Amino acid sequence: MRKLSRPDEPTWYEKFREMGFAELSELAKAAGARSLQGYIRQTMLYRDKRTQDRILETFATVSNNSCYACESVIFAGSNPALDHYRPKAFAGNQRKERSHPHHYWWLLFDWENFQVLCHVCNRHKGSLFPIRGKRAKLRATGAALADEKPLIINPLDDDPADHLAFGDNGWLEPLSKRGETTIDVYALNRGNLVEARRGIVSEVQVALRTTSRTMAPTTEEKAALIDDFLRDWDRGRHGLVRQILERSVRVKGARRKARRAKRAAPRRRTSTRYETLWIERITLENFCLFSDLQLAFPEPHGTSEPWLGIVGENGVGKSTFLKAITLALAKPADIEALVPDARVVFNRNTRRRRGSVEVVLSNGRSRRLIFDRNDRNLRLEGEDVRFPVIALGASRIAASAGAQHGLPSSTAIDNLFDPIRPLVDVENWLANTKNVSARNFASFGESLKFLLDLPVGHDVARRRGKIYFRRGNGWASLAQMSDGFRSVIGLVAHIMRYLARDTPVMSEAEGTVLLDEIELHLHPKWKMQIVTKLRRLFPRVRFVMTTHDPLCLRGLQENESYRFQLNEAGTNIEVNQLSIRAGMDVDDLLTGGWFELSTTLDDDTQDKIHEFSALLLQADRQRLLAAAGAGAGAEAVDENRIEELRGDLRRRLGGFAETGDQRQGLVNAARDAVPLPDDVEVSTEDLQTRIAEAFGRRERT
Repeated sequence: MRKLSRPDEPTWYEKFREMGFAELSELAKAAGARSLQGYIRQTMLYRDKRTQDRILETFATVSNNSCYACESVIFAGSNPALDHYRPKAFAGNQRKERSHPHHYWWLLFDWENFQVLCHVCNRHKGSLFPIRGKRAKLRATGAALADEKPLIINPLDDDPADHLAFGDNGWLEPLSKRGETTIDVYALNRGNLVEARRGIVSEVQVALRTTSRTMAPTTEEKAALIDDFLRDWDRGRHGLVRQILERSVRVKGARRKARRAKRAAPRRRTSTRYETLWIERITLENFCLFSDLQLAFPEPHGTSEPWLGIVGENGVGKSTFLKAITLALAKPADIEALVPDARVVFNRNTRRRRGSVEVVLSNGRSRRLIFDRNDRNLRLEGEDVRFPVIALGASRIAASAGAQHGLPSSTAIDNLFDPIRPLVDVENWLANTKNVSARNFASFGESLKFLLDLPVGHDVARRRGKIYFRRGNGWASLAQMSDGFRSVIGLVAHIMRYLARDTPVMSEAEGTVLLDEIELHLHPKWKMQIVTKLRRLFPRVRFVMTTHDPLCLRGLQENESYRFQLNEAGTNIEVNQLSIRAGMDVDDLLTGGWFELSTTLDDDTQDKIHEFSALLLQADRQRLLAAAGAGAGAEAVDENRIEELRGDLRRRLGGFAETGDQRQGLVNAARDAVPLPDDVEVSTEDLQTRIAEAFGRRERT
């Protein structure tokens, strides 16, 4: 991070800003007491992508196309973000509380509120804007905003060198409270950043070695030398380079001071409340049937966090994998209650004495669960987990007064281990004013409206301990909603209940959800939409989910799906990555590597296809022999049966074998059932194409 000069506001932007603010003010009136977050994306700034790109390009120029926070070089393919220094809505303060849903919508078009971030720093920052003073009033500007005393450095107004120091080891050390907060909000000591900075420090020191040995400049000469060096430096991170030059180029009489600065090397600090953490990688060793397994979340694409989707037959460790992650992230007391004897999870197919489950976090640190072959105790090492972890099993009992009678209530993780524990009682939680304030209920209601695709004019309300949904001019209680709606609402409400410990704003909530058999109780329509809806509703939450249903793979992106299978010896679980391609239909998924079915047709239809093909082939063979003068005495073909099967299959499959080519494809498909003369050639490539056409499907690759 380095000091930057804010670009002048271009003349063309003035009219755009005035029009945009007028439009935004009208939207604010329409929103009333509700948050403007959902309306902001409808404004000119987001509708007019060309103008947004012009603003982004203007602000990127002053930083040499690098991120204002981490100074990584950004380009079009890396999803650079036109960020707002003060967030558009739900400004987060200490403990990431979002108690100001309307701050700072009125600065959406403010030229002084723009900055450019790489997509990683933008993800970490989210809507966080911690301050030392009091939050400004709505529509405040100028000095009133300055009185908030922001704790995040703005390189267009502040000099980061007053608050941050780079060490020779690549670590970034705070020199003030603002520096500390900025490091945590943007996660500026991410492992890859530290490594990159360490490499640049070495390069700069090598480049200066000759110069520093041959001269001891005056202060003026040193300044000129640094400016010349930076002018020719094309590797970015000018803030880091300038500090290294300031420390490395020795001015006469200042050698002792330089040594003191070098000795004050940055120290690695523990994470703080502002730091955003996600799971990056999971490693299992000797846990149940997992001998060695490592899965990593792919790099994020777009605005939501990546997922992991697991498919496989029963008994291949899908649920076990979720339990392993849960135990590694759980509190010691919970671990002892869930698994009182660690020997039950040790892999008895190995001669090794120790096993472990390691979860590596986005800050580079990790949490390890360790267990031994003959030891009853599970041990934890490493980073304390401060983000919510929610684990749900495959027997999610709907929470209601009747369902919960005599059953212990579920916590955040135990439903995965104990199937009789019901999920949170939606109405007992949401409709109770003691549990959920009016402001928070409004936020949860907006989330449910988004989930259920309720159009404008529809609403969610609570009355006398019940939840109601307005549909048109009438109201329907939760109990009157369809089973599918109640199932989805119950699942989402359970997740929201535990994410809400940090914030009631689900678009800003962070955590990890482990969800077994996501398709449970869902209608096919919901199965096709559930992943996409959950991603949009919880964009900053990472999910690990399992499923048996190909419909639920819709919404997963490239490098997010894996198939578990037992090896031939039955001693280890093997894992294969299978990417979901855009446009894949259900048949592609079922007959591909995910589920490995040979066909999606029922047995009776397959039998009729085989019989029909054999009869066609027999008729074709008879014609060939007759043409050669050798057909005397050949058995007659049952033409009536052929027509009967053709009609039946056409009714079942629609358009089945209507053309000569399609019928020939079936003839070739049955070539092994009835022998053909040696002089009849069959091309395998043509055969595959004709079979695909005969079944009314495109050929799979």
